[in-house]
Amino acid sequence: MRGGSAIDESRNQPLIVVDGFPVNQLPENMNDVEKIDVLKDAAASAIWGARASNGVIVITTKRGKEGKMKINYAANTYFTSRPDYSRLHRASAADILDYDKEVYDKGFLNPVIFNGSESGYSPSMDILMRLDRGDITQQEFSRLQDSLGGISNTGQIRDQLLRTGIRQNHYLSFSGGGPRYRYIISGTYENNRSNYIGDKNESYQVNSRSDLELTRDLRVSLDLNAVSSRQNIAPYLNNDIQNLPPYQLLLDGSGNYIYDYTGFNKASNDIITGFGYLDNGKNLIEEARLANNVTRNFGIRTKVGVQYKFLKHFTFNTDFLFDRLKTSGKDITDKQSYEARYYLNRYASMNAANKAVFNLPLGNILDQSEMTYNNWALRSQLNYSNLINSVHFINVAAGAELKKNVTEGFTSRKFGYDDQLLSWQFFDQHKLANGGLTWWNSTAIPRLDPTSLDGFSHNDVREKSYYATAGYTYDERYTFTSSFRIDQSNMFGADPKYRRTPLWSVGGAWNVAEEKFFRVPAINMLKVRVTAGLTGNYDRTTTPLLTATRTFQTAFNDFRARVSSYNPKLRWERTRTINAGVDVGLLKNRFQVTADYYNRYGYDLLGVVMLDPTVGWTQFNINASRMRNKGFDLAIQANIIEGRTFRWSSRVNAGFNKNIILENKVRETSPVISRVSSSGQYVEGYAREALWSYRWAGLDNRGNPLVYGDKDGKVKVPVMASLVNNGTYRAPFTGGFTNIFYYKDFFSSVFLTYNFGNVIRRFTPQMYGYGFLSNYDARISERWRKPGDEATTDLAAITPSFDPEDFYDGRERVIQYSTNSEMSGAYIRLREIQLGYKLPSTILKRTFLNSVSFVAQMNNVALWKKNKYGIDPDAVDPMTGTYFLPEPRVTTLTLRVEL
Repeated sequence: MRGGSAIDESRNQPLIVVDGFPVNQLPENMNDVEKIDVLKDAAASAIWGARASNGVIVITTKRGKEGKMKINYAANTYFTSRPDYSRLHRASAADILDYDKEVYDKGFLNPVIFNGSESGYSPSMDILMRLDRGDITQQEFSRLQDSLGGISNTGQIRDQLLRTGIRQNHYLSFSGGGPRYRYIISGTYENNRSNYIGDKNESYQVNSRSDLELTRDLRVSLDLNAVSSRQNIAPYLNNDIQNLPPYQLLLDGSGNYIYDYTGFNKASNDIITGFGYLDNGKNLIEEARLANNVTRNFGIRTKVGVQYKFLKHFTFNTDFLFDRLKTSGKDITDKQSYEARYYLNRYASMNAANKAVFNLPLGNILDQSEMTYNNWALRSQLNYSNLINSVHFINVAAGAELKKNVTEGFTSRKFGYDDQLLSWQFFDQHKLANGGLTWWNSTAIPRLDPTSLDGFSHNDVREKSYYATAGYTYDERYTFTSSFRIDQSNMFGADPKYRRTPLWSVGGAWNVAEEKFFRVPAINMLKVRVTAGLTGNYDRTTTPLLTATRTFQTAFNDFRARVSSYNPKLRWERTRTINAGVDVGLLKNRFQVTADYYNRYGYDLLGVVMLDPTVGWTQFNINASRMRNKGFDLAIQANIIEGRTFRWSSRVNAGFNKNIILENKVRETSPVISRVSSSGQYVEGYAREALWSYRWAGLDNRGNPLVYGDKDGKVKVPVMASLVNNGTYRAPFTGGFTNIFYYKDFFSSVFLTYNFGNVIRRFTPQMYGYGFLSNYDARISERWRKPGDEATTDLAAITPSFDPEDFYDGRERVIQYSTNSEMSGAYIRLREIQLGYKLPSTILKRTFLNSVSFVAQMNNVALWKKNKYGIDPDAVDPMTGTYFLPEPRVTTLTLRVEL
């Protein structure tokens, strides 16, 4: 929100608060949500503490209301389209074969480097090496090349590994109550089958929220939540599918597995299987079918609240929360799976008879894990509220919070596991820990430290806070607010003077529409607002204390301790925010406009400085930077048509943000390299998300890339003058446009989002002669091949030769990170369309039903993008150009019934 408050993007997430207490993620069941408020200014952040410096999403869940019992049922079915891997812009089989042939012809593919090695290679490279060894003739090579070039595994991947994802959600609630007692009880069942075979999840959830008035002045609330889930986790197929060569089939004509040896040398595999080693081939269908990885979760959350009114204007609130979640994992790696075969081979040595000796038991591998999260929180608050003489409204509150979060767990690995007998087998731990064993090709077998197979963890985080708020309103026209808060944690602040940072805010509002001099009939609301404040944040993954990790080393039969780098003078990150806004209501609020301007100044922002390793550490955390975010937010809501049978309302949200790094104490060691490669783009005077590139100058007559250097001369190796910044990859202009229509008992909505003004990277193959891959980008077909091509293409040649004029450091960086790879990241996305129908009351009045509605919804419907390549800007790494799968289209069918 509003550009974030930290240099590190991982600390720029907003705080999520559910019923008064922070949580780590949005509720899974949105049927229980009553309303969602988004708070952005300093006043809201100061109230909710340090984690709120990036804004707050406040979620209030439904509670029971006085009246007869209501029964609500909702059923949702979500259909997620299969992933479209063609959107990753992969090369065809014919183009890969042609590319590998040129690599071979230029001398980069030398079969000698693979002899006696485990390094794998693709079938395309295999036939080239067979040709080089004389195993096949040129005619046979051409025939095999034509055969491979005509193969595509797209159909087998789609039919055997992918499917339409289906998620079903059923929700049932009972609510009601009387003057003294109100309740809501709800339950949810969810069944989720993802797009990848073997992956599914099932969960149950029960909620109960009760409000009890014991006396006129004493109220008690009790909330209970329990959730249980089971997930069958399939192998992570996404990366494997992306790396699979297009001519690598999964099944033969008889339905048998075809193994992929791009991860292990096929020739070497044929040799070592003769020694008794296990086959190192991999098949994605087999891996998915053999997977037996189950995770179970059980959580319970209890919240008890008490409110007591006394002395007419005072109330005292106290809330206690206990939250416990236990996660258990059991992953049985089948002995027939590639992962088990490869791992067991990894630690198998050879005996004098040239036979494999397995030093780990042959059989299944069991990985077990358990993690328990216990969270306690207590908040107490005293409130004073009074309206004096009908013109002076005073509201004051003060409170304190205590939080404690304990996370503990263990991991364990066993070999030779039998799930029916619940047994496992021992192995000689000292033999593998001491080392000295060799593999089939005389290379050393890595040491296996037995202590790494079993692990334990314990983390105890404690926080305490004190806060106060005050507000005064005079005659509903002038309002003044203030807040003050102090947060402390056992995880931060070795030096007492850095341990606490007061967070504060002050603000005022003028309701102009209530002034006697303001008589504009069309304007019923006009309010001007100003707030200022200081918020803070800290990195919960680090500590300013000297810490050491002590582990046992089996090889030396003794303990070792490794000291982590620390900085006892680390201070909180802090952000000063000024916000000015105006709220306007026209024609009895039929049209509403909210506009805000903000200026956020962050200082003491954390960064990592690299150190000389001889000092004992390679990096060090310091308060390194200052940063500013300026911008505006605009929201316009209009009830355009309000007829008896037809209604139309619209909402437009628009935002602009400008970010700039004011200071960065982290020194750039090699800016020519680090700025373009994302490790050093935080440059003073530029945006945090600045996109740096080399100034592209075309190709030379050998197909090598050129950039402009000093005095705009063309050079091969970039210098500082080659660098240019053409913008930021985070869109400065963002927003959305929603339209909702009602016609009699029908309703529909259309939701658009947009990003404008950003620049992102388009992926460019590095064209390195030794960059052997199993799959390539489709652009390799556009590469330079002969003199003169530099006039028609800007994709460099494969490294032309081993000559220093062609084979030099920096060539690949210029190819991938020059301005010719930049493109606009602007887009307009049709995010959601919805169509619904509600049964007329004339039909329902003779039944026991109060309301029945049907809704059909589709997400990720259409996309307009400014770039000419058809690339979804949200499906690309903006700095490297690496493609991701775009968000799939999701179709949802919903039934809602109220009794």
